[in-house]
Amino acid sequence: MTLTRIRLALLVILAVPFLVQAQSQQEMNQDALKQSEAADKELNAVYKKVFATLDDEGKELLKASQRAWLAYREAEAKFAADEMRGGSAAPLIYSGAMTRMTQSRIHRLHEVLSETTAEENMAKTEAEPEGANSAKNAGEIFFKAYSHHDRKAAAKVANDTALNELIWDAKAGNAEGLKLMDPTHIYYVGGSIELKMKKNAEGRWYVGAVSMTAD
Repeated sequence: MTLTRIRLALLVILAVPFLVQAQSQQEMNQDALKQSEAADKELNAVYKKVFATLDDEGKELLKASQRAWLAYREAEAKFAADEMRGGSAAPLIYSGAMTRMTQSRIHRLHEVLSETTAEENMAKTEAEPEGANSAKNAGEIFFKAYSHHDRKAAAKVANDTALNELIWDAKAGNAEGLKLMDPTHIYYVGGSIELKMKKNAEGRWYVGAVSMTAD
């Protein structure tokens, strides 16, 4: 056994924290197996979550990746266990290697899930509303919806960014002096709301952002 391979075996053993409490080699082997099985359950759960977020092509690629990784994990664990070939600690080394690699895979799939969720949220935020024929028309529709607390109607001419920047509450439409000064400014006693207009991909106007200004 080379020095490098001895060090690898020791690292696998030290990666199993409960060894200090185990009383026999058989108990250590059983505990290592249980930890490996628990890691597998966690892996299956996160795999299903990632799988559900992918399109057909992505699902096929993930399946191929998982099959290849499972084969690699098995071969690598057997190679690690060979350090103790014929010894009673071989199952411990095998299970420890399986657990260590499974946890690494879980971490990787969680990264993929986080990236996918972030992309979905960004897509929702950047989604363009159907818009209006002119900036004036968009402003009028948005003002009417705002004054009636109708978020659904406002969403037709304003994206999520604009809606979420507003203080949307029951008092909004009852503010004293509330009126549309021009296509891009809503006035009320005490301040105003500037509507920052944009055009969607079809060339129709919508509110892309708002800014609150106090008098």
